[in-house]
Amino acid sequence: MKGFEININGEDSVFVSSDSIVSVELYIDNIDKEIVARGKNTKQQRFIWVRKKLDIGDKVKIKVTEIEEVTPPIKSCPVDRTGLLELYLQLKKELEEKGLIK
Repeated sequence: MKGFEININGEDSVFVSSDSIVSVELYIDNIDKEIVARGKNTKQQRFIWVRKKLDIGDKVKIKVTEIEEVTPPIKSCPVDRTGLLELYLQLKKELEEKGLIK
């Protein structure tokens, strides 16, 4: 599957991919410099593979590549089914009120 190979300062690469979506974000402002690689799967479970503060001079290499084995995430958030149901019911009610669904 397609994904990203992320290498910071020549350390071991991290391989990220998902059956839904993956993003790699670089943040730089007056206070922080950070890289975050996160994603979710089709079951809406969320993952974080990389969250690291960066320093001036750090070298970040991000390569789009074929991934054979995804690196285990450093954080995984299970699906909140109660929250999803509440959101569904709210959106369903709004669409019914607008006459878009019955």
